[in-house]
Amino acid sequence: MESRAKLFGHPIHQMLIVFPLGLLGMAVVFDLIALGLRQGYWSEIAFWMIAAGVVTGLMAAPFGLIDWFAIPAGTRAKRIGTLHGLGNVGVLLMFGSSWLLRSDVPSDPSRFALTLSFAKSEYFTSAPAALDLLLVAGAPPSIRVDGVVTPLNEAPLGSEEIEDAIAPALPPHARKQYLDVGIADGSFRTPDIGRFRINLHRERGRSAAAIRRLPSTVPRFASLNLPPNIEALTRLPRGLVLVGGPTGSGKTTTLAALVNEINHRDARHIVTIEDPIEYEHPHRRCLIEQVEIGIDAPDFPTALRAALRQAPDIIVVGEMRDPETMQIAVAAGETGHLVFSSLHTTDVSTTVGRIADSFPPERQNTIRQDLAMALAAVMTQTLIPKNGGGMIPAAELLMVSYGARTHIRKNALQHLHQEITITRKQGSFTLEESLTELVRRDLIDRKEALARAGHPEEFERLLG
Repeated sequence: MESRAKLFGHPIHQMLIVFPLGLLGMAVVFDLIALGLRQGYWSEIAFWMIAAGVVTGLMAAPFGLIDWFAIPAGTRAKRIGTLHGLGNVGVLLMFGSSWLLRSDVPSDPSRFALTLSFAKSEYFTSAPAALDLLLVAGAPPSIRVDGVVTPLNEAPLGSEEIEDAIAPALPPHARKQYLDVGIADGSFRTPDIGRFRINLHRERGRSAAAIRRLPSTVPRFASLNLPPNIEALTRLPRGLVLVGGPTGSGKTTTLAALVNEINHRDARHIVTIEDPIEYEHPHRRCLIEQVEIGIDAPDFPTALRAALRQAPDIIVVGEMRDPETMQIAVAAGETGHLVFSSLHTTDVSTTVGRIADSFPPERQNTIRQDLAMALAAVMTQTLIPKNGGGMIPAAELLMVSYGARTHIRKNALQHLHQEITITRKQGSFTLEESLTELVRRDLIDRKEALARAGHPEEFERLLG
């Protein structure tokens, strides 16, 4: 019996007793850190410590059972065996307590981002997809549906409260960007609610955020209530197609719907470059690759240059933000690719002008020459309150022809509106024509349409 007691005191067996208890103790410390700092990854470390401790404890359990039944009572070995058994019980108790601690610090950042009361699922599940949740320090959380901002019945938020809730939902590169420059974009998913686009930024030295719920499916073009002529953009063989409009006008949704039409009809290779990815396209007839900036590529220029080497038929650039991206996109449109992209502009002329104006003066003339050759079409859209509730788009489309190319080369962009009327047979139409059609169908108010018209006198003439 004594030899067995000595065997039990062997260093390996002692390690099997002490090691799991030490790991579990450290795990509890990490869980407490996680609760204090509101950072779920500390709890992830604790989980793996717990797992290692449990495995080690289970390895030691047979020795405890053997000694408990084989060693006579009253001996030192019996006392050690008893402690051994208690240690194994402690493994299970500490595992359970640590798991309870972890329940308040989810490791999944998308769940952790929705722990504040104002972001509970009922605010999203009962609202339409185009819902914005706006969080500003010193004010209660607000939602925007159909362009109307409504505060929720919640207490005003604090800056730290917003940052602590939203920052963990951002991917690592976006969190770093927020810490460096104070603004970051990202997307995240929750299994019970869906996908969201998130913007975390600072205003007056305090944290603020805008969160938009994203639809779970890609819309078909017919569901957008856009003029049917726009569907022809999906049949262009090559060239650069620009989609302009103010923020929140539905440009991303329109691009996604156009890609979806191609995906249902043609067998093509499509590469999209987005920051972040908003609509996830399934592989139907097309093979679609979706590149997210910050995760799959460091920036738009790098991703776009790489896409040109991936044998794409169609390239979608979510937004052209810098001259380098614009130059590569124009070159791609010139060399046989069909390229779609968007800009924050209000009409056809400003959309075309934004490209050249983004470059230094000494390069603008060259860019205009290249742009005149690459452009295939320019479309702009805006959302207007719909009679009876909701929003509906009005649009303008220029199918680029010889006359438009000449005006672009000469920087005579004021004549592009006239080119729209000249190329009606090719599918072009003015914003005023789109507004007139919506008023005649009693979808929007006449006064609202007149306020949106770029050429009010033309709108009045068309409406009669």
